Amino acid sequence: MKQSLAETLIRLPGLDRRNAAKTGCECKICGGRARFFDVVDFNKHCSELDMYAFGPSEIDVSYFRCTRCGFLFTNFFDDWTAADFSRFIYNADYAKVDAEYASIRPNAVALDMAERFKGCEAARILDYGMGTGAFAERMRAFGFARIESYDPLAGRARPEGPFDIVTCFEVIEHTPSPVGAVQDMKTFLAPDGCIIFSQTLQPPDIQERRGSWWYLGPRNGHMSTFRPESLAALADATGLVFHLGASPYALSRPSNSQLAERVLATMGTPFFFRRLCAPPESVQGGTEQWHSFETSAEGSYRWTRADAVHWTLHGLSKVPCTVKLAIPFIHQIAPDFASHCAVRVQSRTTPAALDGNTLLAELALDEPGGEVVVTLLTPEPRTPEQPRDIPDERRLGLAIEAEA
Repeated sequence: MKQSLAETLIRLPGLDRRNAAKTGCECKICGGRARFFDVVDFNKHCSELDMYAFGPSEIDVSYFRCTRCGFLFTNFFDDWTAADFSRFIYNADYAKVDAEYASIRPNAVALDMAERFKGCEAARILDYGMGTGAFAERMRAFGFARIESYDPLAGRARPEGPFDIVTCFEVIEHTPSPVGAVQDMKTFLAPDGCIIFSQTLQPPDIQERRGSWWYLGPRNGHMSTFRPESLAALADATGLVFHLGASPYALSRPSNSQLAERVLATMGTPFFFRRLCAPPESVQGGTEQWHSFETSAEGSYRWTRADAVHWTLHGLSKVPCTVKLAIPFIHQIAPDFASHCAVRVQSRTTPAALDGNTLLAELALDEPGGEVVVTLLTPEPRTPEQPRDIPDERRLGLAIEAEA
């Protein structure tokens, strides 16, 4: 064994699950804790058949995944310049790892968009992250004469806005800063315009697939991958509204032009994601529904003391819409307590799904209102049964995580 390797192995701590919590970084979208997810070789590319067809580079690329919104990303490319990307990613070999980017994919997308944009031929459209420019060329053939292309990595002059529609197909996975990319698109967007984009989402079993997921390909420049929750968080971070349906997706303003509404009608409905944590003790109902804050090795939390606790949601600017709720907890008074919880929003109640130590609920809302009350319904809280050094006569339900 090489002495350098032996010295490195000696410095490794003993195996302890708590070590995982010490690793990671801040989520680039929501600011949550992103933990180490997996490491792949730089030459891994997007292929479901042979993702290492060109052999290894022996350069490790680490990915992290946010524990709040599910955003999956690498910091490997964060300090790369446009010249670096041109030299090492988007070079003469790029077609070997993405044979469809030059014409096959943009032509197929143009066929779809020409149908969705029918009646909006006079719209000013900007295709952001244009690739070869084939999409815009094809759209002009369909009668959309006022379309332009722009790629921030191409070194071309920025076009003059505003544009009624900004399109962005399979692009935001190529940016180390999704928030920055969407903010840049907004600078081109009319005050009542919309962004239409496509994006391959993480599969439901991403936790099992890890780095073997075919789309996690650094050689393709895939450094940011998303879930609906992370795209909703991205919309919140940029002052927009995320529309979720079958791809493509949309980002809209709170209020839109008739042209934008016409296009948005072909997309999915607004989708919001909210993570509900224990409220500050100053919040109304803080003593009737909650016990005081406590801290353990797992973090800060408050025990529920009532079988119904409430939160008020703000910022659901579109109705009808879908809202997905996540309620993280650290402890439960009994092993099966959380599995019997439900969530009520407006007049609808749905059982809460259990994902590890998080309760999940997804509800469709169709009643207008600036504020929406969410109620977590739990079994009756109970006094701890197990012996303790210090007697605890409190009635407890869930120890819900405090906001970091």
